[in-house]
Amino acid sequence: MLNQVQLVGRVKKVYQDSDKDWYLVLEVTRSFKDFEGSFLKDYLKCKVWRGVESLVKYCQNNQFVSVCGRLNCLEGETIELECTYIDVLG
Repeated sequence: MLNQVQLVGRVKKVYQDSDKDWYLVLEVTRSFKDFEGSFLKDYLKCKVWRGVESLVKYCQNNQFVSVCGRLNCLEGETIELECTYIDVLG
């Protein structure tokens, strides 16, 4: 199976963490309406691959961008339950 996703959305936040990795937060509108007749939005954190960091500097808030990447599952454990976190690597 192939693990590929393509997202189109608005850039809401661009930031760099302490490990010098760059991240984009995308606002992606769902393709269907809820029971009230409005479209819901999802906010997805995307990690930028090394070598593409220079492109992140040109992304501004509310710009439309397309991100191609794969899903990455990170497992963590808390006191009460086990959690799974999903990142988009693009």
